[in-house]
Amino acid sequence: MIIRGVPLLMLGLWLASTAAAGPAQFYKWVDEQGRVHYSDTVPPAAAGQQRELKSSSGQTVRTIEPPPTRQQLEAEQRAREMARQAERQRRAQEKYDKTLLLTFSSAQEIKAARDDRLRAITAQIKLAQERLDKLETRLQAQRRKAVRIERTGERDPTPIYAELVELQRHIDANDAFIERKLQERERIRQEFARDLARYRELMAAQGKHKAPERLGKP
Repeated sequence: MIIRGVPLLMLGLWLASTAAAGPAQFYKWVDEQGRVHYSDTVPPAAAGQQRELKSSSGQTVRTIEPPPTRQQLEAEQRAREMARQAERQRRAQEKYDKTLLLTFSSAQEIKAARDDRLRAITAQIKLAQERLDKLETRLQAQRRKAVRIERTGERDPTPIYAELVELQRHIDANDAFIERKLQERERIRQEFARDLARYRELMAAQGKHKAPERLGKP
């Protein structure tokens, strides 16, 4: 049974009758139009409303919150995903810090490792550049030869054309290799700069005193 917008006297009489019938509970809610409803059952139309479960004496037993809306559910899902992402980042940072401290015992060791890596890559770039210079020199020479053969018609120029194509292919490959190594060198600089900065942060947080670092490269 549902009672809508009843005067307090009638509500009291209804409560008295339900109490006489034995221990009972009923619900109270306010609809979207602001009308107060009382009922011993909740109709489907009121399922989305906040309501109070009352005892037969009119005391509030508990408050039942309405089910979350789609927007609320989506917001909760986003909040959970952000929390999971933050936890993944925390664990990744913790693993990174642990590895950093196990790998290096000083900032000087980090700098030395950085310089070794950079020297090795710089040497690779230098060798590739030397190969590239030789290839380009040969390409220019063969182009001049091809022009002479075309002008004099002394022999079939097809083989030298094929050589020009092959030389250009090697030049392109060396160009690409050098570009990759330049990018790798810059990436290593950035990674070691991050490692060095983080190592210093960790040492400062632990309050550890290190031997003064030598002046020079950062």
